[in-house]
This record gives sequence, structure tokens and C-alpha cells, in this order.
Amino acid sequence: MTRILTAAALLTLAFSAHAADPERWKDPKPNLPDLSVRFIQREPRFKGTKVDWINLDEPNGNKGNPASSPIVNAKEQKWPKKGQEVTFTAHVRNAGPVATPRFDWYWVIDGKDVTGPAANGWVESLAPGEEKSFIIKWRWKTGRHWVAFETNRGRKFDEITFKNNALCDATDALSFAFFVQPQLYDWFANVKSGFDSYSWDDWAQYQVAEMNRTFRDEIHPATPNGIDVRVRLDRIEFLPRDFNDPGGMHTP
Repeated sequence: MTRILTAAALLTLAFSAHAADPERWKDPKPNLPDLSVRFIQREPRFKGTKVDWINLDEPNGNKGNPASSPIVNAKEQKWPKKGQEVTFTAHVRNAGPVATPRFDWYWVIDGKDVTGPAANGWVESLAPGEEKSFIIKWRWKTGRHWVAFETNRGRKFDEITFKNNALCDATDALSFAFFVQPQLYDWFANVKSGFDSYSWDDWAQYQVAEMNRTFRDEIHPATPNGIDVRVRLDRIEFLPRDFNDPGGMHTP
């Protein structure tokens, strides 16, 4: 966990440095491999809270109170039960233009390397754009715990960046699903992200990291310890290339 926290501190410093160099996203991509932990998904998944929202704009003037809108699935299970087996899957991709050398990988929970045949190992190589998944089982514990996945420990070979080699999620974090069109995903392959990589996945994780940093730093009289909620990216889905949202698309 010390390694993960150190990396988080370095990323925090990097955020402020990036603001001083707004043109850095145009930097050409180095001819190096780049191991990127895209996201860690957890299964089983459960339905989120469903609210029957009160209409505040009824013609007869009913203004209502949104806070009084009833939750219609309050009795449905929304989190794993204590002792229930869950599956974590780390998705790792080579976001660089050349193949990786042989690399090591590790599952880490609450700052300690997990032991066992599925807890760590070696991969011979990943070609450019190739992805590999790594699975581990865990008995659910209540409260906040930390699950992490790490690659190329000790920086055994050079990469475009090392800032995307590890990912650490709070187990009680609220989960996101991000959706992206393939052409936008491809566009990011030549645009430098906040993590100094050339990957839409890392751009997405940058948004999540910034949210968590903001929550942590919201120190006010009402939140003297910051906002305790954490978020994580649980799923990335590709939309059809011809997808056209009626509300407009946020694409370059």
C-alpha cells in the first residue's frame, strides 16, 4: 500500500504541474510499450437505488419536494453480504505502439500482496493494443478495504509512463460505467492524457482520480474530514460507431 500511496502523492503533484503546461497534450507519443490497468470490475453486481421522482412541473402547480420522492427498491440487495464470494477482474492493456517485454503482476489487498496461484505471476508479452484479464476471488468484508492491481513492479523496463501501472480502488466505492465510441477511443491514442499516457482508459481513470481527490480535499465546517465517499470505474463499454445521442455528442 505504501507504493500505491506514494504513486497517489506523485499524481497529485502532477495535477498542478499539468495546469501550468496546457499544450502538453500535443507531445508526440514515444516509441515504447505502456502497460495500463484500465479498470477493476467487481462481480456480482447489484441494481442501484431506484427513485420514483416527484414531478415538480405539473400543470396544476404541484411543486412537491424531491427529497420526499420514494425509493422503490429499498429492500433489494445493493452490496455483497459479509462472507459472500466476489470476483475482481483487472483489465490490463498495452497502450503503447510496441510490444511489452515479459512483465510481472500482483494483486494487493489492504496493502499486502495476496498469496496463491492466482495472486501474482508473469506474462510473456502484450502486443500493441492487446489486453489481458486477471481474476481473483475474495470473501467480502464490510467497511472500507482496498483492492489493487500492479504491473511491472520495480520498473524492470522503460514505458511511456509508469503512472498507469497500478490501480487501487476502495471496495465500498460507488461504481461508474463509462461508455465511449470507438472513434473517440482511437483519437485518444495520439493525445497525451493527464497520466502522461496516450489512452482513453487512462483519461477516464484521471476523471475518477480527480473526483476522489476533490472529495478528500473538501474540508469545511460541515465536512471537517472531507467527503468520505469514494468512486471507482467498474465497467467500460464501447458504443456503436454510428451512435448518435439526441442530446448531442461530446466528441472532438
